[in-house]
Amino acid sequence: MRRVISSLLLYSITFSFAGCDEDRANNVQPLADFRVEGVEIDNYNTIETHSFSTVINDSKHAISYLWDFGNGTQSTEEQVELNYSQAGIYTITLTAINDRGEKSITSKEIRVLEKVLKQVVIKYLNWNSDGGRPSDWPNFTNADVWVEIKEAVNGNNYSISNDGDRDAPLIFKSQVFENVTSGQVPISILVSERVILHIPMLSSAYTHALYGINVYAKDATGTYLLSSTFWGAGFTGENSFTSKTFLMRTGNFGIAVDLYCVYED
Repeated sequence: MRRVISSLLLYSITFSFAGCDEDRANNVQPLADFRVEGVEIDNYNTIETHSFSTVINDSKHAISYLWDFGNGTQSTEEQVELNYSQAGIYTITLTAINDRGEKSITSKEIRVLEKVLKQVVIKYLNWNSDGGRPSDWPNFTNADVWVEIKEAVNGNNYSISNDGDRDAPLIFKSQVFENVTSGQVPISILVSERVILHIPMLSSAYTHALYGINVYAKDATGTYLLSSTFWGAGFTGENSFTSKTFLMRTGNFGIAVDLYCVYED
C-alpha cells in the first residue's frame, strides 16, 4: 500500500511541475520593438517628406499591433510604411498585444526633412544642336534666357499649350539673363525664397510629371520653351543625408539644368 501511495504522490508532484512549466510557457509577455529604415543623423533616423520609408517590426510574442505615427494617423497593420507631408520631429509609438490582451509599448523619434532649393545652374545651352530639336526653332545666336519651375498636383488635369507646357502653378521663376550666347555657361542662379521640391529620394534615373523644369529663350522671333520635364525628360539624382545635400539633373535637346537642394527641417 505504501508503494502505491508513494507512486501516486510522485505522479502528482511530477504532474504539478509539468503543469507549472506549461503555465510559464503560456505566460510569455509581448515585447514591442521596431526599426526605421533611414540614415542616422544626430541620434535620429532621418527620412524625407513625401517619400515612403519602410519600418521593420521586430516585436515578439504578439498577435496584434497598434501604431501611432505622431502626426494624427494610426495603423493596426503588422508591417507599415512611413509617409510624412511636413518636416519635423515625430514620435512613433508601437503597442504590441499578445493573445491574452497584455501589452508592450515602445517609442522612437525620427526626423523628417524637406528638400529646399538653393541654386539652379543652366549647365549647357547647345540650343542649335540636333537630336530631336523642333524644326520651327530658329538658329539662336543671342537670346534672353530664364528658368521656370512648375508644380503639378497628382490627379489634376492641366491644359497643355502648343509647346508642351502645362498650366500648373508656378513656384519659381529666375531672373532673365539678357543677350546670352551658348558659350556663356554655366549660368548660376541663387534661389533666395524658400522653394521646396517634394521629390522622393533618388538612386537612379527617375521620370515623373510632377515638376516642370522649364528653360526658355526669347529673341526677336519669339519665345521658345527649350527644355521641359513635362515632355518626359528624366531626372537623375545624387542624394546625401549625411551632408544634407541633394542634386537633381535634367534636360533635353542639348539643354541641361542642375538643381542644388539642401535638406532642412
